[in-house]
Amino acid sequence: MKLAQEYGKLYLAEDPFTETAPTVPSKPNKNDYSLGEDDPAYIEAYNTYMAGSKAKAEYDCRKNMHTAACNIKGVQKAEGAASEFAGLADFMNAAVAAVQAFDQDSSQLAPAKAVRSTFGKMNVYLQTVILNNTTIKVYCEPKEYSTYWSTSQKSTKDVYNQCVDIGEYDKLSAFVAVIKEIEEPYNNEDIQKAKEAYENVPSGLQSFVPAEIQAKYEAILACIGPDLPSFEMPDLSIFKKTTVTYPTGVSPAQVDKALPRLESFLTGTVLPMLGVKNGLPSANTNTANSGKTQTGNPNVPKTGGGAAVSLFALATAAGIAAGAVLLKKKTDSDQD
Repeated sequence: MKLAQEYGKLYLAEDPFTETAPTVPSKPNKNDYSLGEDDPAYIEAYNTYMAGSKAKAEYDCRKNMHTAACNIKGVQKAEGAASEFAGLADFMNAAVAAVQAFDQDSSQLAPAKAVRSTFGKMNVYLQTVILNNTTIKVYCEPKEYSTYWSTSQKSTKDVYNQCVDIGEYDKLSAFVAVIKEIEEPYNNEDIQKAKEAYENVPSGLQSFVPAEIQAKYEAILACIGPDLPSFEMPDLSIFKKTTVTYPTGVSPAQVDKALPRLESFLTGTVLPMLGVKNGLPSANTNTANSGKTQTGNPNVPKTGGGAAVSLFALATAAGIAAGAVLLKKKTDSDQD
């Protein structure tokens, strides 16, 4: 393709672009106006600036398209010296014409589909040249940004990919139809349906989504659909009741007696060593179902399986606390 580039430069030297570039006014600074962005003088100056920026972008496009035409002529010239490029210049012209036709009328899909068909019939070498060479630009279009206009130059690969997207315009039409059918109030099913339809739209066509459809689509995504209540009862048979196994030789009564002692050990010895004051929640009296008055934390069950579980919890806490004490002593020893 270097030969084609050199030919293109020669054609451009023989036929240079002679149009004079328009002057772009400076972008106004809102801080220079008393009312800022709302100042009528600022609005007028900003609109004038944007119009000038657009005119400059359109000028740059005309200049780049003139260069692109020379580039394609260079490719056509190179085809005579390298037969493996035969048909490439015609493909470039057809792809550019297809994109331009669609830009002017979105119903013009046939030219783009014809380009796709032509590409499929090419030999692998020529397909590789088209997809790998991005140096030679064959198309340019103005592009508007938030605060200025610029240009977007495209290679043969770019315009071919654009033709591929145009050939799938029906997916964009399907997306528009889906969004139009969705009515408020939106729900989770609507959100999923809208997302799936949008994901099918080729990236090259997403900018062609009508503004009102895009706004409605974003509103649907922003909606958190209400969850539908379910009246089905869950199957609880898979859950088993917790059973408590006491250590060998230990009865529930012995566990009940051990709990106050363990709690006293924690609150009176271990916790003060760690700097925790007031210990566990204050002791209280709690009358069990048996009618006996028991002492200790009212939140700690005193009978049956609950006592064993509480004993396990307190024992675990004691183990953690003891470990903390040992760690604290080791730390103090290391510091000494």
